[in-house]
Amino acid sequence: MVPGLVEPGIRKDLREGGASAWTDGILVLILLYLFLFALKLMGASFKMLGADFTHALFKLTSNPFAGLFVGVLATAIVQSSSLTTSITVALVAEGSLGLAAAVPVIMGANIGTSVTNTLVSLAHIRRRDEFRRAFAGAIVHDLFNWCTVLVFFPLELATGYLAKVSTWLREFFVGVEPVNALKPLDLIIKPLVQWVETVFTDVFGLPTVPAAILMAVLSLLVLFVVLGGMTRVLKKFVVGRLERVIDHYLFRYAILSYLLGMAATAVVQSSSVTTSLVVPLLGAGLLTLEQVYPYTLGANVGTTITAFLAALAFISTKPEAFTIALVHLLFNVHGALIFYPLRAIPIGAARWYANLAARRTRYAVLFIVVVFFLLPLVAIALSKLALG
Repeated sequence: MVPGLVEPGIRKDLREGGASAWTDGILVLILLYLFLFALKLMGASFKMLGADFTHALFKLTSNPFAGLFVGVLATAIVQSSSLTTSITVALVAEGSLGLAAAVPVIMGANIGTSVTNTLVSLAHIRRRDEFRRAFAGAIVHDLFNWCTVLVFFPLELATGYLAKVSTWLREFFVGVEPVNALKPLDLIIKPLVQWVETVFTDVFGLPTVPAAILMAVLSLLVLFVVLGGMTRVLKKFVVGRLERVIDHYLFRYAILSYLLGMAATAVVQSSSVTTSLVVPLLGAGLLTLEQVYPYTLGANVGTTITAFLAALAFISTKPEAFTIALVHLLFNVHGALIFYPLRAIPIGAARWYANLAARRTRYAVLFIVVVFFLLPLVAIALSKLALG
């Protein structure tokens, strides 16, 4: 924050506490590191379990309905829309996946990516009020994506709107050179994740599947422990010190919240990480659903940078690959333009279901199982049967 722009009251709050404030601050950073490590480890374990299955799923995308749910399921399995969209870009570039078939996959990937923050919210399940707030903040991401799909999926089938506009926009990027981007999180988190993977696979000599399952279990244990500690420490650390900074500056205005979500996600190249980061703040009551909603929309736009980086390598030789990256961007931008003014729909639905899940926690588990796994599997199976 720029010196001189901080209110005197905030400066006083930040000075108070002395050594205790430093201790709490260091503890928050340690817990944040472990939180990010748990997310990355969970993603790595799911990728180990589902890599072959995910690639096999893409063979079922000839039907647009199947393609939509392939995107949901593949992304839920690997917990990364960036990975799904990058694979889609590569398949389009290879010519094994047509543009029309790739668009529904991109839409489905947007839905599937919200499984991570929904899983993170389960760490609050023992504390009803915290869980209600955290779960609402997690599923509002998913509900926004579903709302956007309900508008643009039939529109795309009828008119090819997103594909046509993206094809037109692509011409403005011809001649752009590929950019190599380094993910900051990989520098600090990936070595530890790789070390854990090495311990299970090389030191213990476990096959891939058992190693992946143990890694997933370890990630969940770390996640639950860290989130419990993070919520308690954040309440102590933020109240009276940084609460007004968060409320008055970072999340005071919707546009600032939106830009923060977009910039943070563009840097770390993972909306799963950036949207999961605010779940503990929601659970602790330090942020409201209305404050987090535009942040989530910004994160959806920020995550499209990965597909762009993947597609730039093909822009001269396989321009269709860049077109699908533009589809991803336009889908999220259009969704925000429609469902920020109509935000009462996803926010209201998220609050209603979170209240239900807080009273009967089995509905939270049911939401994850049905929306991210059972529904896509059934839809893919029915589409395959319909095609014979």
